[in-house]
Amino acid sequence: MARLKYNKKRLLQILMAGRGEVKLEDNALREMVRCYESCACWDGIIDGLEFLLEDDPHDHWILVQVAHAYYEKECNEKALKYITAAMRVQYECAAAQWLLAAILRMRGQHADALEIWETLITNGASQMAQGKCICCREYYSWGTRKIADAKYMLSLTNSDLGYMSQARYWRDAYRLDLEEGAESMMDGSFLDREIERNGG
Repeated sequence: MARLKYNKKRLLQILMAGRGEVKLEDNALREMVRCYESCACWDGIIDGLEFLLEDDPHDHWILVQVAHAYYEKECNEKALKYITAAMRVQYECAAAQWLLAAILRMRGQHADALEIWETLITNGASQMAQGKCICCREYYSWGTRKIADAKYMLSLTNSDLGYMSQARYWRDAYRLDLEEGAESMMDGSFLDREIERNGG
């Protein structure tokens, strides 16, 4: 499928219309970001939202979205910069913690990533609903999926490290979540291949 080019002009129109009085609950902005996510137009998100950060460099929701876009582009140092800034504003945000774990894994900080994902699983999706920030409220709407995805990432990371019993444990936990109706954006067959490749 051809990659869609983002409509920078349209995004900037939306951003300029709200500049100085941006409300993060504004569906137009949020839907535009989700639209760009769906077609992997990460540059559109970065260009537009970094523009908004000029007015409010401590906006937690925007910082998380920019960090996510940089992560998807595999610009891990920039992703870490923005997710760190986001967590300074709202440390308890589950969405930011999940993303931080993913970024740390990509930087080779596996132990830290494992600890974060295990904590999120222990807390569970229901506790995410109590989050005060908008990211947590968004996160809870697909919280069970992200809990399953955290188990997937625990399995994959343990496999990378050669901890095969842990890799199999979390793979089985991930599969059980799927059997119980959880959705996942992860590729289960890839996980199986990685575990087999690593001797599991």
